[in-house]
Amino acid sequence: MSDHLIMARLTDLGLHGMAQGANAQQSQSVFTEMSFSERLSHCILAEEEFRKNRTRERLSKNARFRTMATPEGIEYADGRGLQRSFVTELCTCAWIRQGHNIVVTGAAGTGKTYLICALGSAATRLGLSVRYLRVNPLLEQMGYAHHDGSISRLRTQLAKVDLIILDDMAIAPIDDRSKEDLLELLDARVGDKSTVVAGQRPFPQWHTFLENPVLADAILDRMSQQAYKIDLRGESKRRPL
Repeated sequence: MSDHLIMARLTDLGLHGMAQGANAQQSQSVFTEMSFSERLSHCILAEEEFRKNRTRERLSKNARFRTMATPEGIEYADGRGLQRSFVTELCTCAWIRQGHNIVVTGAAGTGKTYLICALGSAATRLGLSVRYLRVNPLLEQMGYAHHDGSISRLRTQLAKVDLIILDDMAIAPIDDRSKEDLLELLDARVGDKSTVVAGQRPFPQWHTFLENPVLADAILDRMSQQAYKIDLRGESKRRPL
């Protein structure tokens, strides 16, 4: 069987990484000195890496990040309220595997969205499922799901995600049914799956924003259980028009 036919057969079998690895061996003389088993091992490793990269790409696409942030791009300027060692530890994602949460607060333009998307990116790199959602559009979607009967399916889908990122908390008023939906979502995840919630208002003000004392107590209790709290400070990073 010719080299060209071998590559074609590997591709047809879905072994794209092995095909790339075998092709690389043809152009690098160092491989000619290796045994068959050594060369085969390199092809297998190439296939494993190819599949890992494809999984990461799929997870990142499914996350629907608002911005393509990376852990390497996080800024640690003085006075910002971020410690590099702490964020580096968060990027190992041990907190996600332990079912812990994160609450991020800070004024507009302080980089909340970038930070939470960067943490989400770190999670997808490690093969964890992530969804980025803005609070009010999500609650709107859940409202429609009540009408068409798909609310149970939507709740089940969201409950299974390893990390859900809820951005723009306490931006616009939400009715009691939406608050109940938010509580149901958080309650289904607490202690098992992780949730990041970010908003401009200081965390103590979220209770007042939610108005209904009973629902507010329950929602904030679920958010703050085993939660790390990050308060971003500093001047806005957004350029004025």
